[in-house]
Amino acid sequence: MPAIGQILERFLLYLPNVFVAAVILFSGYFLSNFLGRATLIASVNAGFKASGLIGKFVRLTVFLLAITMALEQLGIARGTIIISFAIIFGGAVLALAIAFGLGGRDIAKEYLEKKIKGEEKKDEIEHL
Repeated sequence: MPAIGQILERFLLYLPNVFVAAVILFSGYFLSNFLGRATLIASVNAGFKASGLIGKFVRLTVFLLAITMALEQLGIARGTIIISFAIIFGGAVLALAIAFGLGGRDIAKEYLEKKIKGEEKKDEIEHL
């Protein structure tokens, strides 16, 4: 009988974690949809051609973060989940940084050439 009592006690003590994980997933789902839609609208208004892709990426990223937080709350492979999420998220950010850096290389070159040569457009406001 003591073994059954301990199992029942552990189960009852684990239920709040399950409830909190469900709330995290529920909130994460709605937040990911909201942020994905907001990003889609903002990127369409800004005139980006890959607006749908950007919106889906934001929605997926936020929902993956919610899943990671829920699994952390449940105590399932805590270290592995945190490390894998950090690696995947860091890799995505690094890929975006490299793509942005390579894409903006010419613009940065022109800007620096103007700065060095002193061809910067002067404003018409008098500075004291």
